Amino acid sequence: MFLQELNTEEKVAFLELAHLVANSNGIIDEKEQKMLDTYDYEMGLDLKMQDLNDLSISEIVPVFRSTRVKRIVFLEALAVAFADGIYHEEQKSLIQELKVSFEISDEEYESFKGWIIKVNSLYVQADELVGA
Repeated sequence: MFLQELNTEEKVAFLELAHLVANSNGIIDEKEQKMLDTYDYEMGLDLKMQDLNDLSISEIVPVFRSTRVKRIVFLEALAVAFADGIYHEEQKSLIQELKVSFEISDEEYESFKGWIIKVNSLYVQADELVGA
């Protein structure tokens, strides 16, 4: 949604992070892969998984400098964690690490999480309306 605001370095780092979140439980399911592909397309990167460097979160986080970019990245990373409808413990751990790194308060985290859950519910409703 806001990923177009990121510069090229931030976009690549975000895709690394999104892949890390999606794969944190050892499996990238179909919904997570679709989301990763959508992010790649939305940001105009045309990267393949083999193009990624499998960076750690500690290597990725410093790329994001402004508060707005950190909040955008946090929101979208949380969306990846919820993409398949299951918020795995490994994903929670990564999101918690990101939350601390980006200085996101518990209240802000709950707001982000609530928003993602609402949006996901609306996408399900939209699919039903159009006959998915």
